Amino acid sequence: MSAVANHLLARSAPIALGLRVGVIGTESFRNWVCGVLRRDQDVSTIKTWASLNFGADDTSLNVLVMEAACIPSAISPAAAENLTGISLIAIAGTNCGSFAGLDNVLSITLESVDWWPKAKEQAVQRRLQEFAGLVNALASEYHAASTSDNMLRLDDGGEVSTVQISAVDWIRAAGNYVEVRVNGKSHLLRSEMHAVQSRLPRTFLRIHRKVIINMTKLAGIEADSSTRLFASMVSGERFPISRGRRHFVRSRWEELRHHQH
Repeated sequence: MSAVANHLLARSAPIALGLRVGVIGTESFRNWVCGVLRRDQDVSTIKTWASLNFGADDTSLNVLVMEAACIPSAISPAAAENLTGISLIAIAGTNCGSFAGLDNVLSITLESVDWWPKAKEQAVQRRLQEFAGLVNALASEYHAASTSDNMLRLDDGGEVSTVQISAVDWIRAAGNYVEVRVNGKSHLLRSEMHAVQSRLPRTFLRIHRKVIINMTKLAGIEADSSTRLFASMVSGERFPISRGRRHFVRSRWEELRHHQH
């Protein structure tokens, strides 16, 4: 959503954003940043730490503001997993090497008077994108639940066969086709992802625009050192989980594990 659209939305439907912000750095850095944040009515919660070792209970942050000098040379898997749910990581300084390649990192200069408005705008845009992804996932799931059956028809180069949908491990986009993996064997089906998804039951979940997985064959959710999340399947394959679907996939995974136990 553009900055203009955000501005018009704010004028037509004023809301309190309720941003939850974490601050990591030296005492003087934390005091300075907190002083700016406390003057913003859109900030509802502020938490501070001296290092990156914050706990899993604190991962409900929308924004994390970090002093570059406090960034470790390597990020532990536990810390990486804690960072995955944060919409924006704003780093003051030049030491961003540990977060290289991430699309949710913003370099800021505290001497600039508009560093916080810019960071807040990007965080809000990312939250809207994540919300839109969740709405789309829920809509697709509702449609799938109302139209699915027990069998999936496959057509491998003219050779037609049917398989139990519950036997499908995962489905992946492959150009004008989709690759359907069943019991370790791949089949190509000429179709679009949304058309296949509409025929799948609730146990299937789209974790990425190119990947749908059978949640009953998910072994676990893992994070790597660059804070990306992956779905690890029982068969050994790993698929990236898109940022906008992370909370939804985690929620569904926890729900499934609860029912299994």
